[in-house]
Amino acid sequence: STQSTWGYLKMPTLRCRLVIAGDATVGKTLLVNQFAELPPPKTYQMTPGADYKVKSIKIPDTVYTVEFHIIDLGGNPIFNEIATQMCGKANMAMFVYDVSNKVSLHNLQGWIDMVKEHNNGAAIPSVVVANKIDIEDRSIIRKEDGQKLAEQSESEFFEVSALKGTNVTMPFQYLAKVFYDKYQSLSLIHI
Repeated sequence: STQSTWGYLKMPTLRCRLVIAGDATVGKTLLVNQFAELPPPKTYQMTPGADYKVKSIKIPDTVYTVEFHIIDLGGNPIFNEIATQMCGKANMAMFVYDVSNKVSLHNLQGWIDMVKEHNNGAAIPSVVVANKIDIEDRSIIRKEDGQKLAEQSESEFFEVSALKGTNVTMPFQYLAKVFYDKYQSLSLIHI
């Protein structure tokens, strides 16, 4: 925890390394950009290896802020070596699939396993995110299938549309609250 100054108050900042993983073209980068309030790119550009962003989120009813250090892993298999190096030492993870691409949901278990393996086999707090809910007419994955994977991986489940900005902050807010709660429980142990 570090202190950042805001006016005359000291605001505690908790730093969290968040890995975002999933296949190429599922919308991970657009999801991160929407959360970070960055303009969407005019054309699709594949993430080469990994992208890094920092975005803070205030924990409601507290003086705390969680500063996410977001590692957006490139989903193309040619970047697997870089992705595996970048997912170690993660505090939390977000696993994203495209509701119109069954393979992206099927491959999500591999991403979950990779992140777990590179974090000493530990299951870290995570969410499973169903993206592209705005294209209902092309959705081929049932919500229940995403929820089942989330349950099996002990993750929370969220549905978003990164393109429309629908619900994009919800998984980040959830993870920030979990991170804050974890910090609070560890702080109580040392009292």
